[in-house]
Amino acid sequence: MTGLILKTERLLLRDFVNRMTTCDVHNHASARVLTKIGMRQDGTLRHDALLRDGTWRDHFVFGILTDEWQAIR
Repeated sequence: MTGLILKTERLLLRDFVNRMTTCDVHNHASARVLTKIGMRQDGTLRHDALLRDGTWRDHFVFGILTDEWQAIR
């Protein structure tokens, strides 16, 4: 794993309990990192963020359960 992925893993999963996070649907790099650390894409939040220019953005929802995390560690 790259250093960025390891740092992300530590920040997101420190003192681990069931965890959920989101990322912009256009941010493919973030989605890839979340997948690499074992999280699963659970859905999409449509029109989740209103940008300054008045457009709406969707977000992917990623999650991992405690037992899933323990199984891959």
